[in-house]
Formats: sequence, structure tokens, C-alpha cells
Amino acid sequence: VFADGVPSPVDADAHATDQPGLAPLVITADCLPVALAGPGGVAVAHAGWRGLTSGVLARAAEAVDAAAAAVGPGIGPCCYEVGEEVLDAFAGLDGVADDRMLDLPAAATALLAEAGVVEVELSGLCTSCNPELFYSHRRDGARTGRQAGVAWLQGPPRRTGAGA
Repeated sequence: VFADGVPSPVDADAHATDQPGLAPLVITADCLPVALAGPGGVAVAHAGWRGLTSGVLARAAEAVDAAAAAVGPGIGPCCYEVGEEVLDAFAGLDGVADDRMLDLPAAATALLAEAGVVEVELSGLCTSCNPELFYSHRRDGARTGRQAGVAWLQGPPRRTGAGA
């Protein structure tokens, strides 16, 4: 979803804007919050295994012509055991799956590179291994909290609409 004014809340796996003062936001527990920046603005994506395999990062990168990304805390390969159907979905990406463990940050990095994002920063933090810092659905179950991933452009908001 690309916002060019003050939007109503929208349920989507990625949000982008080119407007200073607007702050696209995603909520995560174990999925990766990914912030992207480029000459077209900023975007944030909620990148779990389904989002990664459906192309959410490529679409977010394209929306803002992203050159850089920051991958926030998410469940790490140390804690993310998955089934065959999930492993099969990542079969085309080298180094992201080992036996039954999936490396979401490695998958995100590979997919960002495919999308032309040249600079990627990884937090390196596992939400499941750090209960004092992060919520984790995998660790705590459905009653856990969430963290937010946000990006923004600095500067005064641009006026849009009638009278702008």
C-alpha cells in the first residue's frame, strides 16, 4: 500500500510513502520487520515465510526504488523449525534452510539482493532467544505481544489535496 496522504489504517504486508512526516508501520512477533529506503521514499514490510515467498520484499523495493534495507529482529535459524512445505518453498535459495530449520534473515537478504537492494543491514537478533527484549509467537504462543517496525522521511509534511 503506497500512502500519499494521511491514510486510514490498512491491513497489508507492506506500506510505503514518499511523504515526509508519514511513518509506515508493520507489527511483528517473529516475522521480520524490513525497512527499505530509496529515491522513491521509504517502505516497511512484514516478512514471514509466506510474505517472502509471495514477493513482498521485491514489491516494497520496487515501490520506492530501494537501494538500502534494514532487517530487524525476527526468529532466527536457531529456533525456526518448519515443515517440508515451507522448506520446499525456499528450495531455490541457497543457504537459507538446513534440515528442518529456516533462516528468515538469510532468505530476506537473498531476496533483497535479487530485487537490486545493494545495502542490507541485519540486526542479528532472534526474537525467540531474547525474551527480555522481544515478543515471540513461537516461544510464547498466541497470547504474546508484538513489536513495531517503522520508517519515515525527515522533513516537514508536504501538503496534498485541495488548496495544496
